[in-house]
Amino acid sequence: MKVKKLFDDNIKEVNKNSKRELLELLTAEVSIRKTSGPLLVALERMTASLCRCYTGEDARLEIPEIVVR
Repeated sequence: MKVKKLFDDNIKEVNKNSKRELLELLTAEVSIRKTSGPLLVALERMTASLCRCYTGEDARLEIPEIVVR
């Protein structure tokens, strides 16, 4: 949504203000397997989950979901 809003606002290049807004995405609250926290942490968990899927340790990929309040 944030990227679409930037595009709709005719901001099509990364500058100081758009970079700040994009970096805020990493702190957005998401949930992954009943645990909530920032997207940055959830991406690490998803990457570890993908590795477990590749090695056959797990068959289900953990994917973060946006927490709606």
